[in-house]
Amino acid sequence: MNARPRAEPFRRRGWAVPSISTCIAVAAVGVAGWLFFALAAQYLRTYDLGREAARLERRKQELLIQNATLYAEIRRLRTDDRYIERLAREQLGMVKPGEIEFVIIPAPSDHRAARPKGPEPGGPRQSDRAASPLVRRLEAEITSLRGWLRTTVSKVAPGLLR
Repeated sequence: MNARPRAEPFRRRGWAVPSISTCIAVAAVGVAGWLFFALAAQYLRTYDLGREAARLERRKQELLIQNATLYAEIRRLRTDDRYIERLAREQLGMVKPGEIEFVIIPAPSDHRAARPKGPEPGGPRQSDRAASPLVRRLEAEITSLRGWLRTTVSKVAPGLLR
């Protein structure tokens, strides 16, 4: 009789079937790795939410302060007539009937005389260059307005100008 050697039922091409303890160890390592990454992701999410909560709390405090300031401004606008008058004069340029508003424009000072003569290290400045036609026109208009103002004031209040 020709007896064939019996092949082992669980062996194929040189690969051994892992034992149950090896399968359990691999499964335990896989579960531990999954738990580590899941817990790390959850920790990062919790950390980010904590930072966001702190930022929102700071923003809430800022808004509460701003809200209180605005309520105080509203109360003042409802009760203080002098405050409203001051705001109307400063922000809107309003005057009372019969008042005349004078705007005093300081005379241009000659800064060139105070500076030492000679070239500047950075080169010529914009003020040293020739004035543009618009600037010359504005200077002429201002000069004519000054003359008109002097004649008007001298007619209205002759002793006011020296």
